[in-house]
Amino acid sequence: MRWAPLPTDHDHAPYIGYAIGRSVGTAVKRNRIRRRMRAILATHSNELAPGLYLFGVKHANAASVEFATLQDDVLALVRAVARPDGTADTAS
Repeated sequence: MRWAPLPTDHDHAPYIGYAIGRSVGTAVKRNRIRRRMRAILATHSNELAPGLYLFGVKHANAASVEFATLQDDVLALVRAVARPDGTADTAS
């Protein structure tokens, strides 16, 4: 995941993009992953600081892993990247 902060005077919701390559699987699998991640992030949008987020998926397992496990992984990643001091750990 990559994160870029928006200017401090920006009061809009975070912008989120998904990068899910063809190597992950068919369009059906890629869309399923995208829908699941969208549902997780919509539910927990209050935890996202304003900014630009890009989620990259490189394993097809994301389509078949249990929803609770995927949710825990995505939220842990969001919390690790968007730190309260406004810095980002882009090594993820």
